[in-house]
Amino acid sequence: MFKAGFMKIQKKREIVIEFERVQLVRKKARTHLLPCRECGRETDFVALGEASALFATPAENLLEFVKLNRCHFEIGAGGEIFVCLLALLARMKQKANLSRIKLLKE
Repeated sequence: MFKAGFMKIQKKREIVIEFERVQLVRKKARTHLLPCRECGRETDFVALGEASALFATPAENLLEFVKLNRCHFEIGAGGEIFVCLLALLARMKQKANLSRIKLLKE
């Protein structure tokens, strides 16, 4: 019980406000329409170097991600690695649980 004249105890609270904003980032990369043995259809393949620039990550890191997550890839006649873009984006969505990563026509 409180007696009249006593100071009231005020509780302090802290609130956190988060703002989420959608940011559209457009980058271009040259792709090659090739048959993907894993997908069973023709899909866009992107060279590993182009993909690393596209996602702003070192090629070694991207190659490790591709191998660990069993993304589809082919090795060209010159030894260049081409990654199936559909498989790569699908694995990225799964790993990051992001529904916002997609191709423009999805």
